[in-house]
Amino acid sequence: PRVATRQVIPPCTRNDAYGKSALPEFVWIVLTSRTSRAWVERTVQTMTYPNLKWSEYAQLPIGLPPLGEQRRIVSKVEELLALCEQLEARQTTVRERRTCLVRSALNHLATAKDEQTFQKHSAFILHPSSPILDSVPALRQAIFSLAVQGRLVAQNPKDEPVTAQLSRIDKAKAKLLSKAGIRRTATFPEVLPSEAPYQIPANWKWARVGVVGMAQTGSTPPTAEPRFFGDFIPFVKPADLTNREINYQGEGISESGIEKSSLIASGSVLMVCIGGSIGKTNLNTKDVCCNQQINALTPFADTDSRYIMICMRSAWFQDKVKEDAGQTTLPIISKGKWEQLPIPIPPVPEQQRIVAKVDELMYWCDALEGRLAASQTTATHLLDAALNQVLVSNGHE
Repeated sequence: PRVATRQVIPPCTRNDAYGKSALPEFVWIVLTSRTSRAWVERTVQTMTYPNLKWSEYAQLPIGLPPLGEQRRIVSKVEELLALCEQLEARQTTVRERRTCLVRSALNHLATAKDEQTFQKHSAFILHPSSPILDSVPALRQAIFSLAVQGRLVAQNPKDEPVTAQLSRIDKAKAKLLSKAGIRRTATFPEVLPSEAPYQIPANWKWARVGVVGMAQTGSTPPTAEPRFFGDFIPFVKPADLTNREINYQGEGISESGIEKSSLIASGSVLMVCIGGSIGKTNLNTKDVCCNQQINALTPFADTDSRYIMICMRSAWFQDKVKEDAGQTTLPIISKGKWEQLPIPIPPVPEQQRIVAKVDELMYWCDALEGRLAASQTTATHLLDAALNQVLVSNGHE
């Protein structure tokens, strides 16, 4: 940083005994060390508005050894960094090979034409030594894909036909629209076989998003009117919505503000429809309003909204949302396009069995992520111990 006047840096302890010369490479090592970063963090934490100026950073104490030892330290660090780069290169190669193997296994699993092939690849993926266990996000996607293809749980011929469910949905929709006084609505044609991205069980049917529920887009009340904002009902924005949870703690909407927004009933599926976080999906557990960057679907009749959420989190649906949003600087999928997308609908009892199985497997994935995080922590501790051993062996206890 440029400063108006020359800053006087107080000499560190024992500087005079070792001389004032310092190698730039050695200074770089010191400034990027964990000790220096910790000093900066402690210094910043004492400030009301964290902003470390040069005059403050210049107070950072540096232990300065003789030039000869500085050179030896720089040489040893360069040697160790070269080894680190080799190790990183090897790890990158291993990760790339593992990624290819995982993708191939998941692709074979998702496109298996017969039960024998499916069982073969599922056994490989779920084996305790499988490399996919190091890629939990890919495993989650595999579970969603299997769920919406009818491969996660068995079909039960005693289940009520899905056509009966769709008939109830039509009646519920007609009743709702009649009560609301809406005469004209979007039309949702049958999903053609050419539109189906994959095969589903014979007792399932493809349907448009807008068929199975009421689709809405949020809106923001005029910000110049404070009376529209308050704590009567949560107001959800894209930053509040993640695949893990929804944050309801931000600024809310007042009772009068609801008329200037869109009331979305509890148990609806919310999806971010614009920007870099497009596709983030979750289920609201309370009535909310949201802004215009979120699309919502409130399922009709007894359609399981948790199953619809699984459909919308599946790889094909996510890819289709991004494709229809366009490859622009700010991708956006309108409610009109979104509610025309096809999703597979199984009988309601099977929807519930799928949700229960996915919940079970997601719990397993959470536990697996915890184990992997613990393994990473252990590896970090082992690395620290190894580095300490290197220092001890060189006489720096």
